[in-house]
Amino acid sequence: MSDHWWSKYANFLPTLFQSAADEIFNRTDILDGYELRFVYGDTKGKEGLAGKVLNEVLSASPTKIAVFGPQMSDEVKLSGAITPFYNTIQMNFVAKTSTTKDRSVYSTLYSTNYIEDDLNPLRIALMQHFGWNRVATLAYNDDTFTSQIDEFHQALIDNNMTLITSGIITDLRNVENHITRLKQYDSRVIVAAFRSSAATTIFCEVYKQKLFGRRYTWILTGASMYRNWIKNADVKDITCTKANLYEAADYMITLDQNQLSSETKVTISGRTPAEYDSWMKSEASNTPYSITRSHPWIYDAVWALALGLNNSLKYLNGSKLEEFNYDRSDIRECIIKGMDEVSFDGVSGPVSFKDGRRIGQSFIQLNKGDNRTDAGRFDPYTGSITWDVTPSSLWPGNKIPKDGSKTQTELLASSIAAVIILGILTSFGLFGAIGLLIFNIFYRKNRHIKMSSPKINNIIICGGIIMFVSVYVSMMEYLNLVENGALCMLSSWFLAIGFTSAFGALFSKTWRVHVLFHNNSIKKKVIKDMQLFAVCGVLMAIDLSIMLPWTLFFSLTRKEVVVTIEDEENDITHKEIYTVCTSSTQVYWLCVQYVYKGLLLAFGTFLAWETRRVEVPALNDSKLIGFCVYNIVVVCLIGVPLNHILDDEQKTARFVLMNCFVMFCTTLVLCILFIPKLKLRNETDNIKFVPSLNGKITSTVRPSQQTKAPSSGSNPDEKYRASEQTKNGHKNNAEASSALRGQVLSPNPTTDTIIQSFVADDSTTCKIKVREYVELSESVSRIAIGEYIELAESVSRTAIGEYIELSESVWRTAQGGYIELSESVRRTVQ
Repeated sequence: MSDHWWSKYANFLPTLFQSAADEIFNRTDILDGYELRFVYGDTKGKEGLAGKVLNEVLSASPTKIAVFGPQMSDEVKLSGAITPFYNTIQMNFVAKTSTTKDRSVYSTLYSTNYIEDDLNPLRIALMQHFGWNRVATLAYNDDTFTSQIDEFHQALIDNNMTLITSGIITDLRNVENHITRLKQYDSRVIVAAFRSSAATTIFCEVYKQKLFGRRYTWILTGASMYRNWIKNADVKDITCTKANLYEAADYMITLDQNQLSSETKVTISGRTPAEYDSWMKSEASNTPYSITRSHPWIYDAVWALALGLNNSLKYLNGSKLEEFNYDRSDIRECIIKGMDEVSFDGVSGPVSFKDGRRIGQSFIQLNKGDNRTDAGRFDPYTGSITWDVTPSSLWPGNKIPKDGSKTQTELLASSIAAVIILGILTSFGLFGAIGLLIFNIFYRKNRHIKMSSPKINNIIICGGIIMFVSVYVSMMEYLNLVENGALCMLSSWFLAIGFTSAFGALFSKTWRVHVLFHNNSIKKKVIKDMQLFAVCGVLMAIDLSIMLPWTLFFSLTRKEVVVTIEDEENDITHKEIYTVCTSSTQVYWLCVQYVYKGLLLAFGTFLAWETRRVEVPALNDSKLIGFCVYNIVVVCLIGVPLNHILDDEQKTARFVLMNCFVMFCTTLVLCILFIPKLKLRNETDNIKFVPSLNGKITSTVRPSQQTKAPSSGSNPDEKYRASEQTKNGHKNNAEASSALRGQVLSPNPTTDTIIQSFVADDSTTCKIKVREYVELSESVSRIAIGEYIELAESVSRTAIGEYIELSESVWRTAQGGYIELSESVRRTVQ
């Protein structure tokens, strides 16, 4: 092999061959009577020339019974396909190629060296030993590497193991993508095959993506990964230092077959492997040539051929080896049988063949820094591993890594206790709301209840009931009682309608009070319940305009959310599955709802403030509304952000908090608004509206036992005496009304009587005393004009502010300058 880098080793091969042949010739138990002689040809490491030289050597006399070499893989591919046609045995001892595994093409080829494919039984044994079932592979795009990985994939299938991902590196510039893929698939055990020259780029990326350490196992081929590859690496073209490479490659495992056996027993040559090595190196030192590390394989190849030929003698059936020619396929078959029976302890270890490939020990090696030490050996005959070290010491922390994080997947369990407690509390609230509804209907004709608009109150209570029902819907959704997402939107509908019903009705009632008390016109102002129903209808229509498009076109759907929690210490991945109601546009619709409900609360707060001076418990709820709105706003400021801040995995906390807020707000509103009405239901005395000095309009009750004004059928003298008695009883306080006394309006053409008034102040109330009283009709007992107005049971409706309306035909202003009693009677008061 002149002019080739291998020539410095190839030139020593004749010495190796002849040394082995001489020892065999001296043995009487091996090929007794035969001598091995060698003829050499120079291929110069060229594939085509190898074919030509082979033909020349075989054609020359004498007939050649076997061929040794050549040394390059491409040469072996060509020559190995030719020798079967010459019925000649070919011995391979250096070249490594997986192509020659095909016995239909390379039927006469035997190898005493190993190829990386021979390591696959050890790879499988390692996985079985450590309980690994999942593995990823990575190989450089070269037949030497892809072949062994392809065979390993088949071995995985045969052993019911899982290949999670595989990568073929065709361009080192794309290494990042391959390492990223390994990480995405949670690859923990990685079987790789590439040369040391590619290892620098690959392990640099391994370092960057942190795919090393006690949780990962890299298993590589030792023959292609030189011991000092990092020390000799060129890091100019990568972004890692040698220190980074050492850190990333530390504790990687290499698998290899030894060229020189480490055993101390005597081999078939009569020497121990160590003795043979010393002897051969001594022989090489006497020549100008170098000796290859593979010299034990070359030496054992000669012994293997000799033993195979010797074994074939028993199958010749009267023929002799010297009778062999290139047409004697029968002798070739006898030699093949003899070669298949070869088994001996050579200087490279146990030697035997299966389908032309050597069967021998493989070694497990631990790599730390530049040091590579044997950790165990694999016996292919028994399929067992013999450890030289404690297996766990192969990894930092002496803890064997798993082939992947153990995944524990579970559906988030619902808290039955939370559901039961919320169910009980909601039931109390619901039954209480139903009780208030029954009370409001039963006492709807009670004067105090009637003045507070019982029909509107019914809407408020029904809104509260709907809010309580929404809690039950939320429970069903939380327990996943319905598989589809129907409950998702149903819960939103109940909340929206319930809120609008309760607060819309409450604020509309307050709006009526606000309008009446802030009406500066003397014209009649009547706001009936139907108008308030219309206001509630408008508010409900706004809700429908929001909820219908949301439901029809962007409906919430139930989605499973997987939350992954890594337990690195135990290599366990906890995956909890949550079901949540969501949609891509949910946040926008929620914002619309928040803005709408917020404006509704703001408007209600404004109305409550505007009517704060009307202190008529039976009629005005402004203070109560203000208190309700204050608490609701505080709860919303806490609850709404919490609902969005809490993670999906905190489903139970979100469920409990949100429903507690709903129940609290609903119960608070109903209690504040209706418990006072429970107290007022038994109050049957007359109601008087008293404008105080600071402008407030308050109410007092005048006991029914006090002297009543004469009815419309009484004698005029009795009427006058009754008025005079009232006047004389409080005469001593007449000075208190100095602002009123003496202020007389010019008689109106239609005015019958000028009424002068004064203020009488006693311990109970501030009253106006009149010299005369006005008899209105049979249905109204009396009206005293001035600082208070006493009504009767039959007054149809009271509108507080600038006027008081008593019936459809009679109305008057308390402070407007005149009182119109009928079509023909008008009186002026000041």
